Amino acid sequence: MYATNYFEGQILNVLRNASLSGYDNLYVGLYLTNPGETGTGGIEVSYPEYARMPITFTVPQEESGGMGVKNAESILWEPASQDAGQVRFIGISDSPVVGGGNMLLYGELIAPLEIRAGQQPSIYAGDVLYFIVGDSSIWFKTRVLNLLRGESLEGFVPHLALFDGDPEGTGAELSGASYARPDVEFSVPVEQVGGQSQIENTSVIRFPSPTTTWGNWAWDGLMTAPIGGNLVFKAQNPIPEILQRNYVPQVPAGAYKVEVN
Repeated sequence: MYATNYFEGQILNVLRNASLSGYDNLYVGLYLTNPGETGTGGIEVSYPEYARMPITFTVPQEESGGMGVKNAESILWEPASQDAGQVRFIGISDSPVVGGGNMLLYGELIAPLEIRAGQQPSIYAGDVLYFIVGDSSIWFKTRVLNLLRGESLEGFVPHLALFDGDPEGTGAELSGASYARPDVEFSVPVEQVGGQSQIENTSVIRFPSPTTTWGNWAWDGLMTAPIGGNLVFKAQNPIPEILQRNYVPQVPAGAYKVEVN
């Protein structure tokens, strides 16, 4: 499944110090056509007995190079009293009202479901999957996925840290006289051509001038606090370099980008 622009924007705005309440109640709907990134483009199925059904998710787990959740229980709709067409997509929304609320996730069924009179649509436990891959940390992926399980996520002012290796591996944060993490101000989320939403730093990210050698700048880590905190995103420095005395490491405006899809 994919996140809609609405949910992508909510996630990215956490990096703009906007807290996000968890979703205690979510509902799955059946769609004849693709809801798309807006979550409003699809045609939801319609027959007299149809209603969106509650959905609950499992504890986040690592799998196939990502972190994800699945529907914890099978979902069974009321039998249709009339033909209702071919369902090809599903959508996860925050409202039980057909056509209402905000869609968070959408996806295409592996095989279309032809709803005919007397048929009872169903989805087995574990068949609805939402996985997050990419450069966000395991901590942040887990926190985002737990939003779908009712857990809130506090907003924060991000700070950029420098590492000599993978921050989630054996990498250690650089240190030395005058070393400090600068804060990062991000732009409003904007949808990209590929469907993902993106934010970027609005001004130059400038570190203090080293008064001693700090070490080899090989990775970046976006942190939740100026000291300590949690890793949110990580990225390799394309050209690792030793930060010597009086060299001022900096990132130009618009060069540090964070995406969610």
